[in-house]
Amino acid sequence: MTRSVLAAALLAAALGGPWAAPEPCAAGSAAAGARAEGQPRPAAARSVECMTRARPGAPAPVSASVSAYSAEETGGRPTATGRAPRPGIVAVSPDLYAAGWTFGREICVSGHGVFVVGDLMGPGRARAVDIFMDSRARALRFGRRTLPVRLLPPGPPGAP
Repeated sequence: MTRSVLAAALLAAALGGPWAAPEPCAAGSAAAGARAEGQPRPAAARSVECMTRARPGAPAPVSASVSAYSAEETGGRPTATGRAPRPGIVAVSPDLYAAGWTFGREICVSGHGVFVVGDLMGPGRARAVDIFMDSRARALRFGRRTLPVRLLPPGPPGAP
């Protein structure tokens, strides 16, 4: 039963369900429940700080160049998965993709939450993550930052 619930959550995430939204990193704080207007509601299933309390077996974080993009930068094109980009997804550089950061996998961007890999950056980018945002203004404000990013392993049976 637990595996079927987990499978349903992963399928919903891949198809844009409620678990696909980014979630806050700070567990138990007042900020954890706060969200900016127009942002998706955080996923309720996981409320742990994804960088400090990672699941057993999680690989070490990598230092990555993290930037943001919006629908304006895509020119209306779909993501590499064939779907329209949406908040809660990230594009990863080809080297991270080759290292197992594949479509549907969850990653934690320190201080920003958990996202689902749903797009691929062009060649020439290395150790980079691009977060999809709902507006160009927000993406520009985010800018480019070097942050720890962790690939989250699939949860064991019974994990949220």
